[in-house]
Amino acid sequence: MNYSIKPEEHELREARQAVEKTLEGCKYVLEKDEDLEFSLGHTGLDAVEGFGVSGTALSPSTAEIFFNTEVDSWKENLEDLTADIYGQTWFYENSEVNFVWQQVLASITGLMVIEKISDQKGVEIEDLQEEWAEKKTDISEQISEQPENLSWQLKTAIGHELLEEYELEEFPELNRTDVLEAGDSLFE
Repeated sequence: MNYSIKPEEHELREARQAVEKTLEGCKYVLEKDEDLEFSLGHTGLDAVEGFGVSGTALSPSTAEIFFNTEVDSWKENLEDLTADIYGQTWFYENSEVNFVWQQVLASITGLMVIEKISDQKGVEIEDLQEEWAEKKTDISEQISEQPENLSWQLKTAIGHELLEEYELEEFPELNRTDVLEAGDSLFE
């Protein structure tokens, strides 16, 4: 019988180094007060939709990431996802998240952290107007088990619009109206 165990030692070491490097950069963008524990795991390609990574911020102090080294860009995507999750945990540390619009802001915060520590800058908004018109009513005051499903491109565009008026550190203080106005102003 042949067998393999994933991740291999060197792959796990690479993943840990990528996460540590990214977290060090994130500390200079937004400083967390609470300790943060990242759990890393290896997963199959089907679970990560071709990006090689998936994960979530579970609380202000815990997060998990799964990676698949069979995908060519797994390491870069791991770094971006780490920054995204760091931003979300920072948001959770600084604001309660009970409503869909707060989850949108947490996600936007994570995306803005990615941009601040990487080479990614902005998105094209031409194709996003229809998505905004269709989904902005989902950014409600209601408590939701299923957070919104806005594209990362639309959330990034809204984040840029919010940064025109607010500092990233102020995002936990924003409200639903701020998010809706930022989205609407993209297409005026």
